[in-house]
Amino acid sequence: APTVTADTSFPVTVEVSDGKKTNRQEYAILVKDIPLQIPTIDIGMDFGNGYDGKVRYLLTGNDNDGTIKEIRARFNNGAWEIYSNGSVIQKDIIPETNILEAYAVDDRGAESEIASKDFYSPTEEEARARIYSRLSATNNEGIIEDDNFGNTGHIVDYTIEPIPAIPSGDVVVEYLGENDNLSQEMNDKAYFDANSIPNLYMNKLPPEEIDSRLNKFIDDNWR
Repeated sequence: APTVTADTSFPVTVEVSDGKKTNRQEYAILVKDIPLQIPTIDIGMDFGNGYDGKVRYLLTGNDNDGTIKEIRARFNNGAWEIYSNGSVIQKDIIPETNILEAYAVDDRGAESEIASKDFYSPTEEEARARIYSRLSATNNEGIIEDDNFGNTGHIVDYTIEPIPAIPSGDVVVEYLGENDNLSQEMNDKAYFDANSIPNLYMNKLPPEEIDSRLNKFIDDNWR
């Protein structure tokens, strides 16, 4: 069979005979070369509860002339891994730069361009400086750092006494550091939740995510 690399017209002759008369008709069959459409990929990113130190990605491939066979992705220059289309994957955040790269492969082997999502996870010192600066700008009577909250034994980064005073009293903000005991921190959070004490726990979030969650916490609780 001929290989078609461009639009090509093939002559075809059809001849019909009843033994006495013959009818012949010439036709031209046009075979169009339709270029293979390259798939695309979209990466969604979410930080879940914000304090488990993990990032979640939604991997979605699209193909206008076929179906997506698989998604290939790697995190922080690790090995490429294979996932099904629409997979949600979870990765542990590391300090500083985090990056996920991914591309889609369709049922004919065509590959999308490599897409990527990256973010910066600040040090505890950088995160706390950002949090303290934002808290200081929201009309607070007192911001107590590294506080034994109400002498309960629950140590937190910040106890805030908002102005005007809120019915539930003080609020708590905690940014988990590399040296924090996660089990103890979760026990502390459970105590605050059980006693209806407004609290915001964060861990390894990028600066813009810290801002977003902190602003919402402030808006919901005293501003």
